[in-house]
Amino acid sequence: MVKQAKSQTTPSTKAPNRSPTIQPSNPQNADLGVAIEHPELLTPGMILQLQATHGNQFVQRMLKNSRPPIQREDDESADVAAQALVQHESQSAEATVQPLIQREGDETEEKTLSERINEALDGWGADVNQIMEMTQTASAAEKQTVLNDTTLMSRLSGELNRGQMLQLLGNLNALLRLRLTAAMDGWGADVQTIISLTRNASDEEKQAVLDDSSLISRLSSELSRESMVRVLTNINAPLSQRITVALNGWGEDFQGILDITAGATAAEKREVATDQTLMTRLIDDLSDEQMQQVSANLGIQNAAVFTNSTDTGNEYTSLATLFPNGLTIAKDVKFIEEGTFGEGGFDALNGRLIAAVTSYLSNKFKVKITPGTGGEANDADGDYPIEVKVNNDSSANYPMHMHGGLSGRSAVNESEGNIYELGQASQASIDDITLAHESAHMVLGASDEYANASVSGRVVSDDNSLLGNYYTQGVDEAEIKARHFQFLVQLVSTWYPDRNVSIKQV
Repeated sequence: MVKQAKSQTTPSTKAPNRSPTIQPSNPQNADLGVAIEHPELLTPGMILQLQATHGNQFVQRMLKNSRPPIQREDDESADVAAQALVQHESQSAEATVQPLIQREGDETEEKTLSERINEALDGWGADVNQIMEMTQTASAAEKQTVLNDTTLMSRLSGELNRGQMLQLLGNLNALLRLRLTAAMDGWGADVQTIISLTRNASDEEKQAVLDDSSLISRLSSELSRESMVRVLTNINAPLSQRITVALNGWGEDFQGILDITAGATAAEKREVATDQTLMTRLIDDLSDEQMQQVSANLGIQNAAVFTNSTDTGNEYTSLATLFPNGLTIAKDVKFIEEGTFGEGGFDALNGRLIAAVTSYLSNKFKVKITPGTGGEANDADGDYPIEVKVNNDSSANYPMHMHGGLSGRSAVNESEGNIYELGQASQASIDDITLAHESAHMVLGASDEYANASVSGRVVSDDNSLLGNYYTQGVDEAEIKARHFQFLVQLVSTWYPDRNVSIKQV
């Protein structure tokens, strides 16, 4: 709580404060309050007294703005003469206050901005107006020095109220995160200020806030769901992050989700529509009617989470999304670095797996929808090329352990995957076809098609299947087959029960 100094008309018995008027020590002189308004009436005694009570800077500014009628013969400025007089009077009276210090060139040695702010904080209550004036007109270097002074900043935070602290941080050109933190300190958050600050910030400042997970977490805990969505929109947060906030809490903010998705860009919509984790949550949390409205905003015709089982009993779950121009199957994967990679090796291996999925699995086949027997054509009819993709998502539920500098037989199951950078013992590096083979299990839920005595009833292929023994049948000839997408016929038919659905080669 900032306390304002009370005005006094008689000398105080307490330690000196910044009082508006003080009786002069010499009753024969003009009243000191009048002399402050008319500096030409000041005597050396008055100057010394003002120096003790108001500080050197105050006296210097007052003298600088006034010239006495009498000039020295060598035409030196009145303020320099007055300073010399103050110094002489102080020494002769053995005053306890440090007199002004003179440099060789007769210039006054300025105190630092931090020192002046500390002086303005001393005594009963802070001189808020003086602090604001000093910080507003300070140089960029001075402002940064104050911001770097953690002791002073802590003192200011304790002395000023939240509104004053926010004004001060604005004067100092403080980082957006500092101003947002100040807007949350104290009793309750200053929501309107937070929204205004984030709306008017630069793109660089907005990104810095987005990258500060601790600050985002605090904002989420301090603000209502609606306010947090507005803040995230202001700082250009990803659409998926804004939708997630709208889903959090007690019940979902359906109207907020509609508003968010309606105003998104085509690229943002596509990203959300193929985000397995988020789409799964939307499908689970929203009613069918609500999901249809959100799907329309996202530009998708239908979406569903599916689970396929292999002949070993492993169950793999992915997302299928039908767009007007194609069908996308997506799997969110959390890549985990293990072993020892060379510089950039971990990211490179992750990228190779994602690229192998695109190369071996995407745009090889399409879903074809046609009218049923005797039926008429409608908007759903057409060809939908199949895209298969793996999303690198650190929050995904499916972990993929990437072993750097190690050899081993790569494999996946329903709980996790293990990929070895150096491949099997006879290899120098894992090949792309193996990355695609394991991904076909993980994303499509496709079974192996090579002989394995421990798996009864396995169907063994000899048609150069990506899921077969491609080392004996030929690596270059291996490919994904139409049967590996046959599950889509049943899935799409649930969306369009009166249509004919089939899988065709692109």
